[in-house]
Amino acid sequence: MLRLRVLGALDASVDTGAGVLRPDLGGPRQRSVLALLLVARGQVVSVDRLVEDLWNGEAPPRAIGALQAYVSHLRRALEPDRAPRTPATVLVSEPPGYAIRVPPDAVDAWRFEALVRQAAEPDRQPQARALLQQALDLWRGPAYAEFGTESWAATEVGRLESLRIVARERWCEAVLTAGDADEAVLAAEVLTREYPLREEGWRLLAMGLYLTGRQADALAALRRARDILADELGMDPGAALLEVEADVLAQRLSRPAPAAAPVPVPISTASPTTTATTDSATATVARPAPSDEASGPAPTDGSFVGREDELNTLHTVAHDARTRSDRRVVLVAGEAGAGKSALIERVAQELRADRWRLVLGRCPESAGAPPAWAWVEVVRALAADVDPGPFAPALAPLLDETARPAAESDASFGRFLLGRALVGYLTAAARTGPLVIVLDDLHRGDSETVALLDTVASETAGVPLLMVAAYRPAEVQPGLRDALAGLAALPPTRLALPGLDTRQAARLIRSVAGTQPDPATLAALVERTAGNPFYLAESARLLGSEGSLVAVSKVPEGVRDVLRRRFARLPEVTVSVLRLAAVIGRDVDIDVLVHAAEVDEDTVLDALEAGVLAGLLIEPAPGRVRFAHVLVRDTLYEDAPQLRRSRWHGRIADAVTAVHPDDAAALAHHYHHAGTPATARRAVDAGVRAADMAVARYAHETAADLYEQALADLARVPEGPAGAGPAAGPAVGPGAGPDSRLAERIELLSRLSRSQLAAGAGVRALATRNRAIREADRAGRVDLLVRSLTAWDLPTPWINRPYGVVDEEMVATIKRALASTDPRPDDATRCRLLCALAGELDEAEVVLPYAEAAEAIARRLDDPVLLGLALHAKVSFIGPEHDAERAARIGDELREIGRRPGLAVFALIGHYMAVRAAGIRGDHRTMAGHVDQIEELVARYRWRQALGLLSMHRGAIAHIAGRLDESEAHYARGAESLRGSGALDAVGITTLAFLTLRMTQGRAAEFTDALTSVDTQAPDVIADLFAIPLLAAGRRAEAIEFRRGIRPVRRDFFHGLLLTMRGIIVAALADPVEAAGVYADLLAYRGQLGGGGSGSYAVGPVDTVLGDLARVLGDREAARQFYRAGADLAAACGNRYWVDEATRRARALD
Repeated sequence: MLRLRVLGALDASVDTGAGVLRPDLGGPRQRSVLALLLVARGQVVSVDRLVEDLWNGEAPPRAIGALQAYVSHLRRALEPDRAPRTPATVLVSEPPGYAIRVPPDAVDAWRFEALVRQAAEPDRQPQARALLQQALDLWRGPAYAEFGTESWAATEVGRLESLRIVARERWCEAVLTAGDADEAVLAAEVLTREYPLREEGWRLLAMGLYLTGRQADALAALRRARDILADELGMDPGAALLEVEADVLAQRLSRPAPAAAPVPVPISTASPTTTATTDSATATVARPAPSDEASGPAPTDGSFVGREDELNTLHTVAHDARTRSDRRVVLVAGEAGAGKSALIERVAQELRADRWRLVLGRCPESAGAPPAWAWVEVVRALAADVDPGPFAPALAPLLDETARPAAESDASFGRFLLGRALVGYLTAAARTGPLVIVLDDLHRGDSETVALLDTVASETAGVPLLMVAAYRPAEVQPGLRDALAGLAALPPTRLALPGLDTRQAARLIRSVAGTQPDPATLAALVERTAGNPFYLAESARLLGSEGSLVAVSKVPEGVRDVLRRRFARLPEVTVSVLRLAAVIGRDVDIDVLVHAAEVDEDTVLDALEAGVLAGLLIEPAPGRVRFAHVLVRDTLYEDAPQLRRSRWHGRIADAVTAVHPDDAAALAHHYHHAGTPATARRAVDAGVRAADMAVARYAHETAADLYEQALADLARVPEGPAGAGPAAGPAVGPGAGPDSRLAERIELLSRLSRSQLAAGAGVRALATRNRAIREADRAGRVDLLVRSLTAWDLPTPWINRPYGVVDEEMVATIKRALASTDPRPDDATRCRLLCALAGELDEAEVVLPYAEAAEAIARRLDDPVLLGLALHAKVSFIGPEHDAERAARIGDELREIGRRPGLAVFALIGHYMAVRAAGIRGDHRTMAGHVDQIEELVARYRWRQALGLLSMHRGAIAHIAGRLDESEAHYARGAESLRGSGALDAVGITTLAFLTLRMTQGRAAEFTDALTSVDTQAPDVIADLFAIPLLAAGRRAEAIEFRRGIRPVRRDFFHGLLLTMRGIIVAALADPVEAAGVYADLLAYRGQLGGGGSGSYAVGPVDTVLGDLARVLGDREAARQFYRAGADLAAACGNRYWVDEATRRARALD
């Protein structure tokens, strides 16, 4: 047991059971640290206050380091048996400083006070004399004897000395009460000599003298008291002395009773205990024990400032979710340091107290974290409380680091299953009690994190579930922007956090700095920080430690500069350890840090403790620290030289290998940034493992980034055995030769292209695949060539190569692979190669033989995936405008294949065929029905790029129905989505849509400039399109010149649209020779809408254009019939614009 003595010289003893130790408390300043904390009586003393008092306002530059050393030595002295790495329990750290935590009877001064209080209790009067004697016996000399001249000790010393006098007076009275008047007289005489101005001593002396039979001496003592008070103070005796004098004169005194109103005891308002007494007259305020659930230091009232309205709103929404038993979503937006996390932590603390189950997921604010990490944290935290049960297998990617996707499952289907399982699990958990899900720093969330947020928010219902997501609005990425737009339908509650006003800022500064800023300083700080709470708090700490001149006048603008000044006050070794921790990331595993550090463990722990006390770190859980704000971490990291950062990344990677060898994401990040040939091999291996994990979680954008990183690391791996490593994939064998290196590179490129394609980055996926193909082809490796050609194992619902371009070199390469005999491709591989070849060609008569050959193989193998690929290769060239019955059969079969698990993309393509079939008839209602089913699939499987195509379909439907404003809005959304997702030919696709709309509106002339922005490798297509606005603008000669490079219209899914547009141009030019050819070709589309077969465009009835061409050819009667048919079809569509055009042309013939 530890005993501390301050009633005399500062002293300590430790009873170990085997004997009593007298620990060495060190030199004067070290002893002063302990004395300062004891004076605070268990309350926290800030580091700044300790430094100020220890050095009397003249602290040296590295005073905090010296203070840390004193604390460390004292801890070893006071807890000699404490095991390493275990928290100190006596001299504890608690932001913003240190405190003493010992039982009340461990400190003689505290025990002295307790005994005096007990002696004053009415039911303890029989023991009062003994209790007071025990209390007085604790004194060995003046309180805090060696610190009596220190200003910080004066108040406490004076209080204890006053209490000691009271205790002596009460002891004297207790002796009288016990009948021992002679002893009481001796004690009272000493009191009156030492403290002649205290009336209580004189009262007790007079009573004692009277009770010993010395009545005259008693009256003489009272006269001396009267004279002293008159001479020294100019006042008469008080009521108590006058009453005793009257009693002596009247001889009314007998054995005295205790005084009715004893002299008040000057007891401290700060209790050294952790429990409160129940006596309202003498009890002290208890200091609450810290909550086990707290994720960090509980905020003081002052540190949570200016967010009260937002906090009330969150409670209102939570109450609504609970009482209505339904899902509610709150979006909290604010810039860095605006207080989002503080608001979330406060509401989390209060909702927990209100019996909500709360789980928190943070999107990592530094690289190296696994994909979908926020949801991993949410699911794992919840699983510790609520068994996932039947949802566990589908949730395996979030519950288990080693989970891998099923081989037969495509990306979209796996993501769908994961989302459905997550919704089911959270719904089940919420049924057992109200549930809060908090996602912090959502602006840093990867694609899968955002996709799962959208799924959960959209699909949960009927349970008390509150979702709170915080993000920085200026850093929203396209994926999150789309998700936020989608959530608008709920709608969510949106909270925007502005800067604090002057009044709120003053409260915050006062709570942090412990001082009230003057108006000029306050105004300067508010203006400089724009009311940002984090920046204000950091400036307030500077104000408290260095004064207003430094806080306002000398510090350059910017929170990073404020932070640097605060770092400068810390010991150099502390800053070095914090910089190393910053390399790990915002969240730091202490075991990893200790393993990576070049100093001993105690030095690391002391440095982290200093960071916590300085408010730079928090302790969210045992064994972990977290930078209080990402700006703290970023400033420390970015201020370190690049060479040192690289070296530290290597040390941290080795530490992670030793401590958490399965943390592939962290290993990949740190080995990559180590950037040396020695670490490159390990960087590649870890990068591939991390990318595979991302694929397992359907985070394909993250997987693509990691595969690219692994490729960059592979380039740094030295040749020879030193660079040998495990295979990058099942098709690659281990080894150290150049062939093995090439095989590994091709495998990585193939995986990269597949992930890019799954993420919707078609342009990059195509470039990556082609790179792999060309490298394999140049090396003469047919096996690797086949691997790269067949990397895309499922189709996508968007185009994957530029329109109108045939890469002849690629076509020749695929044909060589098909003709190879060493190795000879098996049937399944041959089928995939035929599909790849069909996808590279753009003429129906060339494509269809290859596609049909692939279909025959697939049917023979009875392989639904291969059959779907083969049918997909045909859909662009067997459209409903060409062969309605055959196209319908293909669409039906694709939808049937799409019902199988993992093959939903084929269902989407089948519905697209149905949309095209309805489009040529102008049946916009049937189109809308199939588009609704496409939309359901797109939403279910998160096909981001397909969202743009969906808007294009909606735009075409509205256009066909004559709702042109609605059509324009859909096309605008489609344009934004396609460009944002990096779709191939995004500009050309959407420009064509707006051109068709302007043609219907009679505003095509406006488009002459817009078409110049289209970058295409098919200039013949642009030539025809450019001619339309030029002719509308009356620039006939320019239109003719542009069309000199035209060629026959390609027979593909755009054939009907582009041929109709050519018919419009030729009719306007009135060239009978060209008109005859176009007229003959266009007759195949009579009765249809021009472009309707594309599903995304329409330029009106083909019959109207045929009427124009017949008029050019001189067949007025045929023209009249065509115009009538065109008007009828337009009327059936409900498009008055097309009706008016056909009717106007027919009248012009009369």
